[in-house]
Amino acid sequence: MSSVPKRDLFQNIRNMMEGDFNAEKFNDVTQNLYFLSESMLSEMIDTARVHAQSMFDCEDHLLQLISFIDLTTLNSDDTNDVVERLIDKAVLPYPTEPEAECAAICVYPARITGAKRYLHSKYDQQQSLAICSVAAGFPSGQYRMESKILEVKLAVEDGANEIDIVISRDAVIEQDWKRVYCFQDFIN
Repeated sequence: MSSVPKRDLFQNIRNMMEGDFNAEKFNDVTQNLYFLSESMLSEMIDTARVHAQSMFDCEDHLLQLISFIDLTTLNSDDTNDVVERLIDKAVLPYPTEPEAECAAICVYPARITGAKRYLHSKYDQQQSLAICSVAAGFPSGQYRMESKILEVKLAVEDGANEIDIVISRDAVIEQDWKRVYCFQDFIN
């Protein structure tokens, strides 16, 4: 069974669309996308559970899995101290294995510069831990386009290595694919 990773879905659609949004072409491209039935999803979960259980017997696999984790703090009461503790945990998530390291931390845009400063002052300048930020109206996406774009721009300027962009969920609910597509296309 093949499936398209979620992060690649918009890029694949954009590549197939080749240019400006065209509703007819979009419908042609997306009508054949593979959507999972409940039974298929259950089967995939069961398969993943068996595979995951087998990985517990191999410490190398567990250490590799750690390198794919993004630790996140997106609380309304986040402080510099909270973000610094998160960085410390991400840099050394498994104290008996100092080579293990998480892929990234994810914070609100206002925490990017402090996170970068702390990471580079306490740890090696070549530290590979990425600083990720939510943007574009997290968590609802219910913001004006101009503010979404500005938030992404400022997060990048502040040094975010990755941006988790929130789409307008109402556009998806209303199946306004042009709005979803155009925003993703504009940001990229």
